[in-house]
Amino acid sequence: CACVCVCMRTYVRVCTCLHVCMCACLGMVPDDSICSSMPVHYSKFGKGLMPLIQQGLANGDPDVDAIFRLTRKEAGKKIKITFDGAAPPVALPPFLMTPFNSQNTLFHYQALWGMLIPITTTFRVCDIWRGYWAQRLNWEVGGTLTFSTASVYQDRNEHDFTLDYADELDLYKDAGRLVKFLVRWKPPRGARGFFDVARALSTDMAANGFWKSGDVDLVNAWIADLLSVGYKEPALFSHVDVSSVFAGKATFQPKSGITCK
Repeated sequence: CACVCVCMRTYVRVCTCLHVCMCACLGMVPDDSICSSMPVHYSKFGKGLMPLIQQGLANGDPDVDAIFRLTRKEAGKKIKITFDGAAPPVALPPFLMTPFNSQNTLFHYQALWGMLIPITTTFRVCDIWRGYWAQRLNWEVGGTLTFSTASVYQDRNEHDFTLDYADELDLYKDAGRLVKFLVRWKPPRGARGFFDVARALSTDMAANGFWKSGDVDLVNAWIADLLSVGYKEPALFSHVDVSSVFAGKATFQPKSGITCK
């Protein structure tokens, strides 16, 4: 989908066909277009890629970053978002990334390894960094990340947004650098299987300062645990031309009156 943009914790709009206004993308989407109901033109996926990681959105007060809450939220009022229930799911092709968190997310068997949460980052960074790491490895097994319309309602606990902001600083200053690193990263020659690729990426992320050596040790221990309980290592996927997975065009007309206040 051509409507995707990277931001801090989740999306301003995963795609306009989901009618998402989940967090502040700081200038990437004009204020008057966030809740627009313009028709959306997108490409449909055919065969060749599998939706191995699927995140459902959340109505009500979903997980957004502290900058959004400090700049777009009225004091003393909760955020109340209602997504268009008729919106089709959105799948991201390889080499296109977005943050996703640990809430309302399904990991298929072939992506079970992706449920690991880092331990050397701050609390509000850990699941987002995991999401980027998992997306990059997901491409190696022929998987895609998908988003579907809201299937849960969240009534969020009270937070100190200033403390949340301080805890999220690495997201604001390093998310772009991490995405560029992951898109350019290539598995080492001679990797004997997917888990070798996962170990190599984890090591390189530590070497580039995205997390610390403790997370490299954690990945190694996690892989060992998975194998010890009989988990089958996913097969590596031969990369395909991204354009070959598309199967025609479609248009979606979002409903008017979707709320995002």
